[in-house]
Amino acid sequence: RFGSGRLIQFLPHYHCWFAHMYYDDDEFDCETMSAVWGVRILAVLCFVFGTHGMDTAVMEDVQECPRFSKLALFWAAMRYWAAFFLFFDFCFCAFFLRLQWISFHIQRIARVYTAMLTLITVFGLGNYGLLIKEQQCWNPKHILAMLILILYLVAWCLWSVAIDC
Repeated sequence: RFGSGRLIQFLPHYHCWFAHMYYDDDEFDCETMSAVWGVRILAVLCFVFGTHGMDTAVMEDVQECPRFSKLALFWAAMRYWAAFFLFFDFCFCAFFLRLQWISFHIQRIARVYTAMLTLITVFGLGNYGLLIKEQQCWNPKHILAMLILILYLVAWCLWSVAIDC
């Protein structure tokens, strides 16, 4: 397929043109492939930041600020939800022997994954908000975490209204 001259037809999609060598036209869509890898990257980021946040929250002084145990629960929930999705994805890739198995169901899977992640984010944002009330318990890293969580919520709302509806 690479030498058949079809490459010129796909030049506008240069960021994923290589995939046309491996997929038939009826099973390949550049936007779908971007969405699949976007959800996978989001899951990996949630796993990494969830692990880091959980380790950081566990090391904080729970006697001085009891809210840190709730923050550890938030970061653990984010980590385990991402690990569940990555394990689910890995198992189905192995079962179907295909890396893009998820492409046919990406809208439903992305909706479920991001909706649950949004609920976890609201829980974490509430706990960070309650933490700020106690002056001795917060630091600039907590404010940065809150801003990132707010940014995710705004992006999810815009995606839900503008693209998903």
